[in-house]
Amino acid sequence: MREPTMGDTRDRPRPADGEKERRALADIKALDMRLSGASYAVIQRTNNYRSRRDAQGAVRRAIKKHHVEPLQERITIVLARYERMLLALWPSAMSGDVASLREARAITDSITKLEGLAAPERYELSWPSIEADTRQKARDAGLSADDEEAAVEFVRTHLAL
Repeated sequence: MREPTMGDTRDRPRPADGEKERRALADIKALDMRLSGASYAVIQRTNNYRSRRDAQGAVRRAIKKHHVEPLQERITIVLARYERMLLALWPSAMSGDVASLREARAITDSITKLEGLAAPERYELSWPSIEADTRQKARDAGLSADDEEAAVEFVRTHLAL
């Protein structure tokens, strides 16, 4: 008699008819719940998973089936939530409700930033601004004038200016 090896599927029980399809549907339902903001604990209870880890696995399987990179999982979920919120607000925003317009604009801004479409913020650093900031922080910390000078010299030395 031969020894079973890792990955050997011949000795495993075969899934019942339709089991793969039921699992795929359950995974999609779990993903839909997660996109709607449900916690893994809620997904676990609702779908009768044994653990939160099983619920998380279902969400990951559904995302993976749609060929989403693991690093992009969180972004995909957040974007889908934003889009759902925007769709819910859209009719009232288009009818002129000012609060809905503001919320829709805020959601659109968030989507734009998350997708990397917004121009990056630029900061101009110069020694005078760094020195002034260092001096202010030293004064706020209650340092003496000598210690303030030492702090400025420390920053100048470590920034190689």
